[in-house]
Amino acid sequence: MNSVNKLLGTVTKSIDDNVESSEERQKTLTERQRIDLTSAFKLPHLIRPIAFIWAMGLQTILAIMVVVMAFKSDPVDTNSILLVVGSNAAVLTTIVGFYFQSRKSEKIEFQKMQTAIKIKEIEATTEATKEKFNIKEAKKDNRARRRKG
Repeated sequence: MNSVNKLLGTVTKSIDDNVESSEERQKTLTERQRIDLTSAFKLPHLIRPIAFIWAMGLQTILAIMVVVMAFKSDPVDTNSILLVVGSNAAVLTTIVGFYFQSRKSEKIEFQKMQTAIKIKEIEATTEATKEKFNIKEAKKDNRARRRKG
């Protein structure tokens, strides 16, 4: 029994060491997207739209081929084309999901950044107003002391 527990502990530790949690994976993806967006080259900026357009074009061509094969009524070719169409649909779904999710994340991060800037501006304005108010109060206090003294 002790050796089984030891083996399970070893397996669990190796899985934990080699598998990312969902939070770690999301952080890795977000970091990769940030690097892509801040790159000086155009290709990292355009890779997602290019991959999307390529997958959509391929899916369209394959769908046309399925329709043509259906009219020819050759079941072997139709089944193989349907297999390729299904595989490409899975790739297309992944690309679209990643593309739109990453765009959503980028927009949310941009909005957070804009909000943080506005908050800092409001805080700075508030601090400046407080300082002006404190200066005015100090001047009033000085005048009141001069009048008394």
